[in-house]
Amino acid sequence: MAKYKAKKTKRTVRHREVQRYKDKAELIELIELRQAILRRDNYTCCRCGLVHRYPYKRARVHHILNWSSCIEGRKDPYNLVVFCLRDHSLFHKRYGMTNNTREQLEEFILSYKPWIKSS
Repeated sequence: MAKYKAKKTKRTVRHREVQRYKDKAELIELIELRQAILRRDNYTCCRCGLVHRYPYKRARVHHILNWSSCIEGRKDPYNLVVFCLRDHSLFHKRYGMTNNTREQLEEFILSYKPWIKSS
């Protein structure tokens, strides 16, 4: 008799957000801020210019000065930019998850070379 393994389901981002923020008002405020930043930047990655048809799946709102070290900038719209999923992952792979600066962001955006395929 064949054994069947239970399928593990991926938890959604919203589920993780609910777990992290016990205060629902704060969670709603952050979701609305994310939507406002996506609209402000026209759902467009600030590095490669990719426009997202389905922004809630692919677009990432990135904190210029990271979340953990810049408490006063967490909800500041001037501290937020839009990245595509690929560029957001690449940024954090190159510069790490903490102690990010505006200079790193500028260097990262200027390093974009569309004619060179990254592997």
